[in-house]
Amino acid sequence: MFSHNFDKSVEDIFEDKRYPEIARLCHNHDNPGWTYNYHIHKDATEIVYIADGKAEYTIDMAKHVLKKGQILVIEKGIVHSITSDKDEPVDAWTCVINNYKLKDFEDDTQLLFSNNYQIISAGASENFIKYAMKEIYFLCLQKTPHSNSICNLMAAALGAVVFELLPRKEEFEKHTKSSFARDILIYIGEHYREAITLKQLSEVFHISPGHISHTFAKEYGVSPINYAIDLKMCEAKWLLINTEQPLAFISQKVGYDNPTHFTNMFVKRLNCLPLAYRKLFAQESK
Repeated sequence: MFSHNFDKSVEDIFEDKRYPEIARLCHNHDNPGWTYNYHIHKDATEIVYIADGKAEYTIDMAKHVLKKGQILVIEKGIVHSITSDKDEPVDAWTCVINNYKLKDFEDDTQLLFSNNYQIISAGASENFIKYAMKEIYFLCLQKTPHSNSICNLMAAALGAVVFELLPRKEEFEKHTKSSFARDILIYIGEHYREAITLKQLSEVFHISPGHISHTFAKEYGVSPINYAIDLKMCEAKWLLINTEQPLAFISQKVGYDNPTHFTNMFVKRLNCLPLAYRKLFAQESK
């Protein structure tokens, strides 16, 4: 038998009940060599839990291999990419939260004491973290009238548990690397649905198209235009899996006025028709 009386006088760690809201949940597994190219969250915190396998995370050009039982917290404005291991494919849950405020923190939507990133062990909280991620996933599938509200409550609990795991005095190097290549990456992340060209980027940043292309590719391993296409395809995949919107809507949503052109680009990148991709993941979720 167990009984515990809770102290109602204990202060909340969130200021004025500004609890986290969930912006996105992703679960990537059983996909050797899977990659998610460089991206950035403008106003959100990303919490990654590695349930199994391993993956290489490149964060502001610093490489880290994450393994089972580890948690990665990435704050807003931090450039990062993911590559799953080919021999031990990662089973990773990613929860993106925003619109919250911790007490004694100057900035909104900040979980870390230093606005950067932190890798920690889930430790004794691993079972709860895994359960929270899975429960949010099942709530997303149910789509009941209260699913979103419950998901937000689960996300708040998840954020609070991860916050408790963080060291109070973080011991990691703060990466402050900044360059025009990073500025271009951020710009593309905000405008990728538009018809971005090297000429346009040259006019915006007052740098020659050739220099932009060479430096961006050297920094991030992909050309600016291909990076924009990668972002379009990532959003298209998310919409195909998580909505029932028709192909024409998704095509226009990610920046392609012609659904046929969008389909051709999708097949070229993923070797799969968009609707076949949706059907594949619909079967996996049953």
